[in-house]
Amino acid sequence: MASEKLGLSLGPRGSVYLAVGFLVQVLGAFLAEPSSRGIDNAFLIRILGLACATISVPIALRFCHRTMLKWSETLSRFISCDGGNATSLFRADLRFFRGSRSMVVAGLCFALAVVPLIYFSIITKRYPSISVPAASWTLLVAFVAEFFAGMGLYALVKSGIAIRRLGHLPGCRIQIDRHQFGVLSTGTMLFKCWSAAAIVWLFFVIPIVADVLVKNLPVTGLLHVPIVTLLAVPTIVIIVASFVICQLPLHERMVEAKGVEILRVQSMLDKLALNSPDAISDDFIRKTQFLERQLAQALTLPEWPFTRTAFLGTAVSAALSAALPGLLTEGAKQVLEVFRNLA
Repeated sequence: MASEKLGLSLGPRGSVYLAVGFLVQVLGAFLAEPSSRGIDNAFLIRILGLACATISVPIALRFCHRTMLKWSETLSRFISCDGGNATSLFRADLRFFRGSRSMVVAGLCFALAVVPLIYFSIITKRYPSISVPAASWTLLVAFVAEFFAGMGLYALVKSGIAIRRLGHLPGCRIQIDRHQFGVLSTGTMLFKCWSAAAIVWLFFVIPIVADVLVKNLPVTGLLHVPIVTLLAVPTIVIIVASFVICQLPLHERMVEAKGVEILRVQSMLDKLALNSPDAISDDFIRKTQFLERQLAQALTLPEWPFTRTAFLGTAVSAALSAALPGLLTEGAKQVLEVFRNLA
């Protein structure tokens, strides 16, 4: 993995480009002159949140790419293929992390779909108190942020497809273990990546919270924001559903392997019973008890490639990402109220 290049291919100075882009977006907010009465705090918070969102996507992609590559080194422990190498095939499926034409197209389509929502839900409602340069800068920064968000969603989908392909590899067998270093590590790895996606969503929530706070709306007012109702609410369903769906082929292979193991032990028990001596010996009893224990263990083998902790963790992170607008807004209001009382 040391020779693998991680994350989006932004060139040898990718980090510098991201830092410069962040500074340009923030400094541009001051040059846009949001209103004749001075700097609009909500405008600045909105730009800052979107700028953070822009740089968080490449960081999250790099983290997920590294996590998946490291996990791929353990595939040989629980997947064996005839005439193929599961690790090499899986790593080949992860090349999209470096960027591709389809990823760019996905980012552009997502930005073109979301930016109009931002315009009609934020810009038009605040137009009397925001200048034309500020409105234009908001849309430009939002377009860049949503472009990266679209590429992030593309990576999320392609990651799920790569996991599904593992379960469909021909001539491959799954070895089932109860410990977290075997096939059950699949869910743990996906939990880390899906949680990273939920953290990225936090930065996209900041602009929404800023507008609700400035307008002094109740938390329930978030339900009337199209970005929340059309994007945030389905988040929990999409994350949890994709977490399970992408692992269905591995689940089917695990059920198949479990059935083979149960039938193997049961056939040994049946054969032992047929060849049992007239007088039951201690050796026969020991063999029978051993096989019965093996059968009991086979019956309790896991059938899903994730632990309950990984599934619940993914569900909780998805629920938090969907509820973040309300939680952050209510929390910020309480903090502001405390400062007002102290003042």
